[in-house]
Order: sequence, then C-alpha cells, then structure tokens
Amino acid sequence: MTIQPTAYKNVYVLDYNSRKWFATPTEKVSKFNMVINHCPTVKIVEFTGFDKN
Repeated sequence: MTIQPTAYKNVYVLDYNSRKWFATPTEKVSKFNMVINHCPTVKIVEFTGFDKN
C-alpha cells in the first residue's frame, strides 16, 4: 500500500492491492465544493497523518 500526493491540493492517490483510489484527509473535505462517495457500503478507514510533510 502506498499513498502519494497528486498535482491537486488535498488530493492523494492510495494504491492498494493493485487498485488506485483518490483520497483526501477527513479534516480537509470541507475545502471541496462537492464530495461523491461511490461506494457507501465500504467502511472508511482513516490513515492518520498521511498528508503530513
């Protein structure tokens, strides 16, 4: 599993089991105009501090 920053502020790419997911820290979600959850049945897991420099 890896988490890497993207060219966009507050957006990261989570690479897990050969699948790529876009992620943002929960405390920064309010910075976006719209947030879409494509899979409400999947439990959200927070990786504390992954966006720290």
